[in-house]
Amino acid sequence: MLRSVDPLRAHSVSVLHDFAAGCARHPERPLLVVPDGRTRRTYTWGDIGRMVADLAQGLLDADVGGAVVILSGPSASHLVVSLAAQSIGLPVVPISPAHSLKAVSRQRLQAMTAMVRPEVVFAESAEYLPAVRAIGARLGLSAVPVDGMIECARFARPATDAVSDARRRVGADTVAKIMFTSGSTGHPKGVVNTHGMLSANQQQLRQIWPFVNTEPPVLVDWLPWSHTFGGNHNLNLVLGNGGTYWLDDATPDHVDRTIATVCAARPNLYFSVPLGYSRLVERLEADSSTARRFLAGLDLICCAGAGMEQGVWERLRALVRRYSGSSAVLTSSWGLTETSPACTSAHFHTDDARNIGVPLPGVDLVLRDPGAGGKSEIAVRGPNVATRYLTVDGERPAVDTDGWLRTGDAGTLVEPENPSAGMRFDGRLAEDFKLSSGTFVDTATVRARLLAAGRGLIRHVVLCGHDSAVVSAIVWLESGCAADDSVRARLRDVLAVVAVDAGSSQRIERVVVATTAPDPAAGEITDKGYVNQARVRALRPELVERVVRGDDASVVHAPRSTGRSRRS
Repeated sequence: MLRSVDPLRAHSVSVLHDFAAGCARHPERPLLVVPDGRTRRTYTWGDIGRMVADLAQGLLDADVGGAVVILSGPSASHLVVSLAAQSIGLPVVPISPAHSLKAVSRQRLQAMTAMVRPEVVFAESAEYLPAVRAIGARLGLSAVPVDGMIECARFARPATDAVSDARRRVGADTVAKIMFTSGSTGHPKGVVNTHGMLSANQQQLRQIWPFVNTEPPVLVDWLPWSHTFGGNHNLNLVLGNGGTYWLDDATPDHVDRTIATVCAARPNLYFSVPLGYSRLVERLEADSSTARRFLAGLDLICCAGAGMEQGVWERLRALVRRYSGSSAVLTSSWGLTETSPACTSAHFHTDDARNIGVPLPGVDLVLRDPGAGGKSEIAVRGPNVATRYLTVDGERPAVDTDGWLRTGDAGTLVEPENPSAGMRFDGRLAEDFKLSSGTFVDTATVRARLLAAGRGLIRHVVLCGHDSAVVSAIVWLESGCAADDSVRARLRDVLAVVAVDAGSSQRIERVVVATTAPDPAAGEITDKGYVNQARVRALRPELVERVVRGDDASVVHAPRSTGRSRRS
């Protein structure tokens, strides 16, 4: 069993209590900076604190006692509604706009909300009205005037002592949020996050990054608040430590807007996922002046949410070393929605992009006996670990009788005789599969090889070939790339590179280009850009059959002679 030598120290009952204390200590400090047309609008800690208290009073006056669902993305109103509900002990349920706004069908949304039986639903504007009606909650709140809903500013009431009394009754076991995750099946389940879990996780971060105790964190963040990385890790890091959160309304495909926001904000911390960093690295390598402005002042650059390609990691490290005036630390972290989310961190120097570090203070971690594929499953327990799920079939435990959460992720010690050197992430166990030869395919490794070889050409990869003779893949091209003859030739070259020194389970024999993007509403891809391998294969059987069979003209085959290769 692995455990930090630094025990978890005492911490607040909740991040909510840290937030309230921050409003009293530094009311004039900027808390939230949001895009406002061509400019930005700043909300201070005092501004947000007053709006939260007044909306909480409105909820009390309306005798709301159930869950509050939030359908829209990050905004000032989203933050106020979330904190107001939590202030009086109500659970908040943030749901991705992929399910509330972009989905063709409301069935998935209705399945989620049926699990939590919300009393209030909040949406930013009228475009969410069909989703609001599909849920059918008692109260509908909006940020702007919408027929059939109540504007938050009108619903709020001057705060009384009842709000602070309600906040004092919030305890560590009070449910703060229900965060939905799909897992490998694509079927949503609600992870119950308590205030104690979220507060413990922030204390764990304070102990591995002690500078946040003396230097308030300043973040620029595009990650959605309906997912645990943005909504728990990053947002709570600001709320729990007196910081400032600059809302970046761009996506990885609009990296120039992100760079402009970072240059204006001058953050000391930057967090993103591998897709975001790959776009960022390309832009910074092309412009030394921009790279210097972006990286200056950063103390920490952290990647989580999925494994970064080693090549991108090395290019990013080179940029940091060249342009970071403060010698920023490049690090990685690993966790789950069930762990609030951080569970391990490489809070030490590493050159390995897959090194996810060591357990945070208070976390116990074990590597379970290797299964048929030779990989060990990571299991964890600790004060930041969820104990229960909400599902369509009712509530069920998330941990065993000893408190262990089986994560479904695989890991190995970087140095078996030196656990302090960290642990290497070995992918999702559910994503690996066997060929007809009985050989297991390490999906994480093979996928990374293909992405690295297809730099600038391939955006997403889903591997296929369960119980067939060879590995094949569905690929999505980068924007601006079309599957014409020149691209097909490039794909053949990429497959040749992947095949060098590769055994049969590491070599990709053929690929097919998907012509429609992964569907977030169907669970094929998350807002963070992570593609669910099993879900894509289940929803695109014709495409899977085509590339596995290999006799269709749309399929691109590896060259017959691919140089050196191994049998297994």
